[in-house]
Amino acid sequence: MSPVPSACQPVADRVSALEQQYAAAAAQASAATGAQAWTSLAQAGGLLQQLDEARAELDACVKTHSAALIGTVAVIDAAGGAAAPRTATLWDLTGTGPIPAEIVEIQDGAFGFAGPLPAAAAVSLAPDRSADASLTGVDFRSGPLPQDLAGTQPQLEIVIPPKITISAQQLRGWVSTFKSPAQDLGHAGGVLGRLQATITAPALTFTAGAVRVAVTGTVTRAPGSPGALLGIPSSIPFSASIALTLAPATDPYRTDIVSVALAGQNPISLELPGVQQIVETILPLVAPFVADQIRTSLAGWINELVPGAIARGLALASLPASTQVSLRSLTVSEAGITVQPVLGAAGPLLSTFQPTTLPGQ
Repeated sequence: MSPVPSACQPVADRVSALEQQYAAAAAQASAATGAQAWTSLAQAGGLLQQLDEARAELDACVKTHSAALIGTVAVIDAAGGAAAPRTATLWDLTGTGPIPAEIVEIQDGAFGFAGPLPAAAAVSLAPDRSADASLTGVDFRSGPLPQDLAGTQPQLEIVIPPKITISAQQLRGWVSTFKSPAQDLGHAGGVLGRLQATITAPALTFTAGAVRVAVTGTVTRAPGSPGALLGIPSSIPFSASIALTLAPATDPYRTDIVSVALAGQNPISLELPGVQQIVETILPLVAPFVADQIRTSLAGWINELVPGAIARGLALASLPASTQVSLRSLTVSEAGITVQPVLGAAGPLLSTFQPTTLPGQ
């Protein structure tokens, strides 16, 4: 039998003790008859169940602490929730996109990946979603790890603050920052020539589970286009409504905190007045432009807003430097968005943090 890692020795000792207790109970049952035998068998069965569980725990512990990459996780639950299972995922970043190379359970605050380890890798931690469907996000995302992982033992810390709500009013502050320079839409063909489009006056509304943005804008022809000779206006107004979904970002790169995506198969409705054949030509050019401009701009605003809102929810001016922010859950309602944040760090940053709180005045 291979040596037991020192971290697993207490479990190995418990297995040995249970083996001795079971052997004694089994011997006592074998030497008895009638009522005494059945009583002894009941005791032996209980001990055998404990022994099976202890052996499984020892096997998992040995696998974890004999792995190619071993990490530890310390959790500070400031929200007062019950302890819950978690998994750790090793991501392979060497290809065109992140691929989960290995997923293991976190046992007693430790995890181990058997390997082989990718040349470019990341690690994420996720809560057990089987008991709570609202936990669609993750607890930690490392971002790209150092290339030589062999022999490293990452020590991760996470803090789970209470849920916070970012109000719809705060989120609507995006409208005042929105800028849409005229963008070339390309050549529309025929008499229209090259077109440009500009978005103006976005308006943001929230409903249960969805975000909708209403905008107006204009499509203009490049100077010298022949459309003016045929009675086609040089500026054509349009209006649009874009449906968006918000969700916790789960990519191991930590690119964003909140993922903003177009909702459903028909996320944008767009109207242009005018000659129908011209509208049919312009619509395929304007719709993707509007959808991309709105999604990109709103995503940038929300991802800049979230860390400050989390900090204020903890009475801090800002989060500690090097803190990594992930979201376990995100819900949208008429009131705004409610998120369950998780703060993460590599090393003893969060467990030794001494805060300076915001003034009450």
